[in-house]
Amino acid sequence: MRSFTSILFLGWTLVLNGCSMSGLSVRETPGDFSTIALSLHDDPDVAAQPAAEVRPVNFPVRLAVAQLGEIAPPEDMLATLRDKRDTFADVQAVPSAFNRMTGYPGHTINQTPEQWVAANKQLVRQQVQSMRVFARDGGADYLLLFGGTVDHTDTSTPWSVLDLTIVGAFIIPSHQIMGEGRAGAALIDVRTGRSVLTLNAQSKGERHAPTAARENGELKLMMQLRQDLTRDLATQLTERIRRLSDRPRLASGN
Repeated sequence: MRSFTSILFLGWTLVLNGCSMSGLSVRETPGDFSTIALSLHDDPDVAAQPAAEVRPVNFPVRLAVAQLGEIAPPEDMLATLRDKRDTFADVQAVPSAFNRMTGYPGHTINQTPEQWVAANKQLVRQQVQSMRVFARDGGADYLLLFGGTVDHTDTSTPWSVLDLTIVGAFIIPSHQIMGEGRAGAALIDVRTGRSVLTLNAQSKGERHAPTAARENGELKLMMQLRQDLTRDLATQLTERIRRLSDRPRLASGN
């Protein structure tokens, strides 16, 4: 009895934690969206345009959507936007051109750190421009570009002491899986390259799973968080894009 009590106490006191972070897409590197978003305001060609010039918004608009790391955004997100026919006349998918892992040039011996940073910034701007031109040539008025991060932790609960048995490993929910996702989006005018609207979404979730089904539990939670985030972005866009027509505009040349 004393031996069992000691084991149970050990189960309560030794809580094992594991954590990991990924992009909103599994092919997105965390931090990619921040790099993209900041590059929109770091482009000399865009910065040279009149700062307060905002094109009138004529509804319904034609929208292109790109998710960092993906050939196309989730279909249910596109379907949500397409259902709002009074707001969006057309919603098309655009492949993401941004790839941090293979896209950045390596540092050469003849480059100063400043030159290397400038070369990387230029590459990011070129990739953003290629997506914008792709969307424009497809007839879109705006490009919605989005990405984000998904973090999750896997914590062993006191029930993990029962994993020593076959039944416990397959039946007892000895793992607590918690996740949090954050997403950001920028609505880009395909003609000017300016970001006219930014969106942010956040979602949290939790699941319990036995050791044998831990990976499956993690996968289901990550899928749910990603779905919640993309739907939230679509809902926010539908509501907030209407406000663009209410913005004060300066006459050209002012």
